[in-house]
Amino acid sequence: MLDLFTIFSKSGIVLWYFQGTSGLFTNTVNELIKSVILQERAVQSAWNHNTLSLQYKLDNEFELVFVVAYQNILKLTYVDKFLTEIQLRFRDKYKQAIQNCQFGTNFDGFKQDFDEILECCEREAEQEAQVQRKPRKYEESEKSTRTVASMMETKKTFLGNLIQSATGSDKPKTEEVENLTPDLVENVEGKQVNSPGPRQMRRYEPKS
Repeated sequence: MLDLFTIFSKSGIVLWYFQGTSGLFTNTVNELIKSVILQERAVQSAWNHNTLSLQYKLDNEFELVFVVAYQNILKLTYVDKFLTEIQLRFRDKYKQAIQNCQFGTNFDGFKQDFDEILECCEREAEQEAQVQRKPRKYEESEKSTRTVASMMETKKTFLGNLIQSATGSDKPKTEEVENLTPDLVENVEGKQVNSPGPRQMRRYEPKS
């Protein structure tokens, strides 16, 4: 998914690069250097140039710049992590050569590290995307929580009304309803069932 990745020194010497397409990126990278890096402009996410998005990371200790370029229609969530991992791996692997400014060193051996880190970051990003796309179980949803709470509250109200109807007392306190024992509930419900209900209306039957 990456069109370009390159590592170069702040003096402009390219140490290593990967090119995923046949496009020309020299002008684009130079524009990034001139318009953003040298101007020390803060770029929160990506810097867009024509159809490309570029993200970079500076290593001020070793005077290095790490740049990634990709099509701006893509939403690559792993680029920040990728740049951080690449920076640390490159520093660790070629620390001595970089400290001694031996920029003529053969850095071709970094291809394996690059492929490994890129594959890992892409795989983790895809796994996270699958988790986000997967619908949550009903038990885990907010709707389920609200439904359970509503059922509990409804039960409290129902039992409270039973007590009030059976005993003729004022509306019971919340703690009294919550502390009801099964025997008491059965007793109250029995009184409610045996109590006289409303009078039934006789069916209208006209006389012949």
